[in-house]
Amino acid sequence: MAQRAEVLAAIDAYAMGSADLADHLILSLAQGEGSTTLLTFDRRWLKHPGCEVP
Repeated sequence: MAQRAEVLAAIDAYAMGSADLADHLILSLAQGEGSTTLLTFDRRWLKHPGCEVP
């Protein structure tokens, strides 16, 4: 798997966080590609560093 590190990081974050696994996976994969910000309307997810309102 090309993005094994990102997937494992998402699983670890999910185990400790309050968001869904899919949310953590999207953020981890985006960060792996160099993104610094994830745009979301999810109020719970907006509390996470790296997420903001579009």
